[in-house]
Amino acid sequence: MNDRTFEEQFGLTEDEVRELCGRYKNISYEELEWWYDGYRMGDGRHLFNLLSVNRALTDGHCQNYWTETGPMNEVADCVEHNVDEVREDIVRMVSGLPVEADLTGYSVIEQEMNSRDEILSAMVVYGFLLYHDGFLSIPNHELMEKYQGVLARESMGAVKQIVDSSKEMPAKSISV
Repeated sequence: MNDRTFEEQFGLTEDEVRELCGRYKNISYEELEWWYDGYRMGDGRHLFNLLSVNRALTDGHCQNYWTETGPMNEVADCVEHNVDEVREDIVRMVSGLPVEADLTGYSVIEQEMNSRDEILSAMVVYGFLLYHDGFLSIPNHELMEKYQGVLARESMGAVKQIVDSSKEMPAKSISV
């Protein structure tokens, strides 16, 4: 969350992704940007999800790769069972509204997923949320798609109906 020493090691920069697109030519920079960009370094430069960009370029198409590899199921359980009203925060973020939070002082070692701040902090540490200037948001389409899937579960009740209705709205278009 504020590691200016090693922040470039947590993803691919815009220049690196542009170079890879020039080399592979099977996916446009704009498509990769829409799917996997969303993280920021301290100086504002963009970071892309390394694993997902690599898999997309290798497979020749963008899809949800990274969220299937980590602790997203544990996070999904916290949302589904509405641990400490985290569900409402996720619903707001899926709607495009940033959520205010004070996550200073949390570290990976302290992650027990018992309170709202611990859960949201873990989600930031795992890369499932972006935390900037005291606000949380969903960083990119890959993660937005995953959160929409969690909220669309039958166990979500009325939230599922809202998500289903929102899917009928036009999606952001990309140039492919």
